[in-house]
Amino acid sequence: MRAAILRLNASHGLVEGPERGYHETLTRVWLAIVGDVRSRGGTTESRTFVAENASALEKSAPLRFYARDTIMSLRARAIFVAPDLAPLPFS
Repeated sequence: MRAAILRLNASHGLVEGPERGYHETLTRVWLAIVGDVRSRGGTTESRTFVAENASALEKSAPLRFYARDTIMSLRARAIFVAPDLAPLPFS
């Protein structure tokens, strides 16, 4: 996933840096959240999946597991940082 996101960013001209671009912790958190929701069944069509699971997939979902300062830190962007509020699903 990391390599694909880096390629996508590059294709859009995004210059990766410590404060911009790929975010390791957020990527892994979203994979865990989506994996957890998918494990409960339902549609495989993406638009329907998002519509049916809007509350679980809201933009602030990572904040159920991380304090804002933790998830937005440069360290969390560079490497995976364990949650500081609640365990991730599938962790």
